[in-house]
Amino acid sequence: MIKDELKDQIKKAYPYRLELHAHTSPASRCGEVKPEDVVTIFHNAGYDGIAITNHFFEKPQKDFLDIYRDDFFRARETGEKLGMKVYLGAELRFLHENDNDYLFYGFDISQLEEMYSYVTGGGTLENFVKNFKTDGMFLLQAHPFRDNMITGYE
Repeated sequence: MIKDELKDQIKKAYPYRLELHAHTSPASRCGEVKPEDVVTIFHNAGYDGIAITNHFFEKPQKDFLDIYRDDFFRARETGEKLGMKVYLGAELRFLHENDNDYLFYGFDISQLEEMYSYVTGGGTLENFVKNFKTDGMFLLQAHPFRDNMITGYE
């Protein structure tokens, strides 16, 4: 009985369930599930929305952009059919700087090409924040409890 009451209190206090860090295949190497299936799984689990935060990776730029866009559009289309909001996000790592991963939200799909140049072209987090990120965008560390990581960034 107490468990049900607590569950109801939590649902009332937090009416939206959002997954903010999801990868899909083939866009992310660590993703094992197709975009359509990821969205369906979270929808069936009662989530209201999901952010597709695939990794940026070093591939020829056109190949990368095609795969990244395709996975997001497939996820979004499935979300529209199910009545679930699908948000665009990214998991960024500045390869020539450190092993931290950063979740990034608030950008537009048309900005992927510019983002790719910052991430794969030897750019730094500081340069990315200074020259690309705007006030409407949000950046935070993806895995702050991994060994030898800083505690977050914004």
